[in-house]
Amino acid sequence: MQRDYTYLRKQYPDIISCEQLTKICHISKCKAKWLLENSVIPCVDTGKQTWRFRISIDSVIDYLIKRDANSLTITIPVGIFSSKSSKQIRNARDSRVLQEYVKRLWHNKPDVLTIEESSNISDYSKFIIYSWIKKID
Repeated sequence: MQRDYTYLRKQYPDIISCEQLTKICHISKCKAKWLLENSVIPCVDTGKQTWRFRISIDSVIDYLIKRDANSLTITIPVGIFSSKSSKQIRNARDSRVLQEYVKRLWHNKPDVLTIEESSNISDYSKFIIYSWIKKID
């Protein structure tokens, strides 16, 4: 049975803040920020430190309905917002995600890159890449 969230339109203005979103969805500020930055909940990002996100109450209601129906197309990484997750598990998961991302991004690049090419592709400085290579040796 689908919950009726129309009462939110009466309680809140058409455009709400991130703090109001956390109260409505009963989620942490960190999770709310992640949902907004990853476009799970559509919003306008002003880039300001205060009142950064402008969120339509209709977008929030759509999110809540999809969440209740377990029909969200994006998967929130497991344990990313849990205080019980260990750093090792998170690092292992993050490294797998990074590996898949790099494979997709660099699939047509040569197998061996110079330090300068690596720096240009990865946006890490040449010094950092060189120090990583030195650690391997």
